[in-house]
Amino acid sequence: MLNIPYGTQVQDGVRSGPIFENLSIDPNGNVFSSSCYDRYGITMLYSPNCMYNIVPYTSVSGGVCGEQDVDAGPGALTLNNSVANSSCTRLQDQNGNYYIQLDWPRALSVTVSTADFAADTNLTVFGTDWYGVQMQESISIRTQAASPYNMSKAFYTITQVYLNGATAGGTKIAVQTQDVFGLPFVLNDKGAAVSFGWNKISYLGAYDIVDALAPTVVSIENPNITVASTNVPGNTSGDVRGTVALPTTNPVTPANAVRRLLFQYYVQGADQNQNIWNGMGFQASIDASGNRIQIPALNQAGFYGLPQYYTGVAA
Repeated sequence: MLNIPYGTQVQDGVRSGPIFENLSIDPNGNVFSSSCYDRYGITMLYSPNCMYNIVPYTSVSGGVCGEQDVDAGPGALTLNNSVANSSCTRLQDQNGNYYIQLDWPRALSVTVSTADFAADTNLTVFGTDWYGVQMQESISIRTQAASPYNMSKAFYTITQVYLNGATAGGTKIAVQTQDVFGLPFVLNDKGAAVSFGWNKISYLGAYDIVDALAPTVVSIENPNITVASTNVPGNTSGDVRGTVALPTTNPVTPANAVRRLLFQYYVQGADQNQNIWNGMGFQASIDASGNRIQIPALNQAGFYGLPQYYTGVAA
């Protein structure tokens, strides 16, 4: 019992805040002290909640790659020049290479215009996440009718957008940001959302949809919250930490560098009680064979998400 982890980087598990002693005396004269609560470490635990508090810029059409012809054949698209008051800014690295810097980690979308591709064509985006880790995502595009093609992973910088096909039909495409923001830590349960405010309105609750064919109301989960992907990371897997999107109804209020997004959620990967319970041998559940499963200890994937997928090779 002396080696139970108390969840801090200090060996003796020091906490922060008041130490409660001699809390009260019952009618029989017994003194209640904090000694029985010290099994989890003296003083108070920090709450494993994260408040994502951002004021995003406007998502401008073609902000990542302005509309351009793709008749020349496979190759990298031209990254857009800096657009004032936009979520995208074109910068140069120390080697003179251009890249797009976003205001916050965002998912992207692709628009096809003028003409359709003759066949499905892959577009691959290369860049980094919020922590500077290299990542990539691919999407298959073809027709104007399906535009915009919405991607899932949240990029913080974009270093290249590569198209693996071409057409002689004058097809044009553009790439821009969505108002879909990558979270800083793993969200693995929609029920872990504590608050969701946009432009001083709460959007945390379930959404009611009226069935047009029958007089019924169906409540669905909040469609603006997407939990972290648990699939093996790949070109088309979801975001490794999860995303939150701006509401598009009631009323329509897009980002404009003034409106504020507040999204607070419980981060299980930061809850040091997991380590305490694991160290004490507590059991979380029973598997299909009837074996007891011990509560697992914290790990990096539970906090920062699965590793980003990156090969440097376009799909």
